[in-house]
Amino acid sequence: MCMRNIFFKPIKPGPAAIGDLEAMASATIELLGLNHKLCCDSRDEYAAEYRGGRISLAYLIRRAPFIAQELRRQNRLLPQDS
Repeated sequence: MCMRNIFFKPIKPGPAAIGDLEAMASATIELLGLNHKLCCDSRDEYAAEYRGGRISLAYLIRRAPFIAQELRRQNRLLPQDS
């Protein structure tokens, strides 16, 4: 489970997912292991590498588009990429 990640909280269904849709989304998150330690650590590592200037936004978009999109949504892109 994602516990001490710097950039991301555990993945959970969005507010529009209610009833059966919420249950299906939760089951999918669990089935894919999206909140298991390895996945959480990987998400956080990509974000830290980008925020530290060691990888570019273009690289992040190619290799981890979900992370790039989430950093954009959270308004956490580097100034040169905003």
